[in-house]
Amino acid sequence: MSAIPEGWTDDMIIPLPPGQTVEAIGHFVIQRQISKSSGDDVVQALVTTFNITSEDAALVYDRVLGGIVRATTGNIANHPDPTKDPFAYFSFEQARRDRGIIAAIRPEYAQALKRSWWQFWR
Repeated sequence: MSAIPEGWTDDMIIPLPPGQTVEAIGHFVIQRQISKSSGDDVVQALVTTFNITSEDAALVYDRVLGGIVRATTGNIANHPDPTKDPFAYFSFEQARRDRGIIAAIRPEYAQALKRSWWQFWR
């Protein structure tokens, strides 16, 4: 793996508000996605509900969905780093354990797992 360019980071953590956890915020995003809220609405709800900046809210939203996308592959090698990308790690684990999350958010990806890996073109 190549080195990270100067000025960039692979650290996807945010300062958590007092009394909040990655799990609570991650569940919030997942539930909003299941209820078909728009991305902008979820980000705004994160700002008002958890008192985080809009930049941090956008990062949280992106990373939670990123973990779910990784889980759709069914490949454990796509497992996010829990220390550097805790929101993706949390949502990956949730979606891996409960495939209903994937089916509720992106049903077309839940169906794809029924095929063998070499049948990706179907």
